[in-house]
Amino acid sequence: MLALIVERDGVLNCPVDAGVTSPALWNPITGSLEALARICHAGWQIVVAHHEPAIGRGSMTLESLHRVHNLMQQRIHEAGGAIDAVVVHTGTDPRHPWHLPNPGLFEAIARRLHQPVHALTAIGVSDAFIAGAHASGAQTVRLYTPGMVVGTECEAFPNLHGWAEYRLGNPAREVRS
Repeated sequence: MLALIVERDGVLNCPVDAGVTSPALWNPITGSLEALARICHAGWQIVVAHHEPAIGRGSMTLESLHRVHNLMQQRIHEAGGAIDAVVVHTGTDPRHPWHLPNPGLFEAIARRLHQPVHALTAIGVSDAFIAGAHASGAQTVRLYTPGMVVGTECEAFPNLHGWAEYRLGNPAREVRS
């Protein structure tokens, strides 16, 4: 089975400088939830990976994080999609194997899914997420914003919808002859 690891902030929802610390701050990126639903319906397993150091620093509670993720999952479900797992690292020690850009988070997800890490596709926006995915051996895809300088270390797309259309095809185009 194909598996996709998605960075939460910047792929599914609009990033917030101070962090998404409450459900009121979790706002989906236009088209991201529908794209995720399409990917689910194509048979992919979906894992949302997230680093939330605010918990390790004490400026956010696990209860608040759970409320954010419950809203995220509800909205994804309403769009017709589903998430197989949400994997979060809450620590602040850069030596921890799950601390991005270390590859441990991706390796742990691969073990959980019973798949080799090189069989996973990881989509993210942050340099740390991309570096960790790349270091783990996962197939890495970067989403970029206007003006961003994109390297050649991985494929790049403007948003999750763009990647889904590329990877799964565009049904509207396929109908035309």
